[in-house]
Amino acid sequence: MPFSVSTNTVLPGWAEEIAGHYFSRTQSTFILYGNVRDYVRVKSRNRGGFSSSAGADYMPLGDYLAKVLFGTRKFVIKYDLSHGLTLADQSGSEQFDRILRAIAAVTGTNFLGNMPGDPHGVLRFLSRFIRAAKANTDPDARRIAVIFDYAEMIFPRAEITNLSQADRAAEIALERLASSPEVVDDDITLVLIAEDIAAVSSRIVESQYTAEIKIPIPEEMARREYIEWYAAQGTANSKELIEDISALSSASAGLNLTQIRHVLAEMDGGISLGL
Repeated sequence: MPFSVSTNTVLPGWAEEIAGHYFSRTQSTFILYGNVRDYVRVKSRNRGGFSSSAGADYMPLGDYLAKVLFGTRKFVIKYDLSHGLTLADQSGSEQFDRILRAIAAVTGTNFLGNMPGDPHGVLRFLSRFIRAAKANTDPDARRIAVIFDYAEMIFPRAEITNLSQADRAAEIALERLASSPEVVDDDITLVLIAEDIAAVSSRIVESQYTAEIKIPIPEEMARREYIEWYAAQGTANSKELIEDISALSSASAGLNLTQIRHVLAEMDGGISLGL
């Protein structure tokens, strides 16, 4: 089965790592950590090589995962403690609901309008949903990605004696799901997002079924491309920004694109921050 992105898409290094694990079938569960609250560049090939930064789009990591990396999956399901379970793309909601009705017919449990909110309940639901989707006559329904955002809040690291029964149950449920044949042997991917991997359950981080992938702070070339793109949007002081791109890209070392955007926005408003 092909990976979820177009062959015309140029993946960042961390996404290439995910693709490598995917093709080798070594892991289907990933922990993304580090610079996870930043923009990701959507980059495509064209006849002349890569698209220029002026033609690039930038989007938050969660959107990049849902729309680009897993953009051809039938279902991209998101979960965090604040928003609960949501579908990234509502175009699949009718088929999603049909699968929920199939679950209700077999098990007597009706999830329509009654989704669980706690981590253990969510993982039990996901296990049922994945099994039901695999039994669906539409083979595309078996192509699923699940994104757990703020994973350190869902699966916190603590001494086992300090974990609540609910926390321990959630850890076990995730490990069972990650190791299940439904996930390991099919086109199903689980992604946990956390800024600090040290805050995520050690049982999960050390599991043989998970791969930990760090998203780094952007290097100078990536910062320069972003500043060029920002300047090309035709903002008030874009001419001055274009003239200072080299200095800005060098002086912004250690900042991520979100932080650079804030700096550029203030400069664009006529306030220089000394970069």
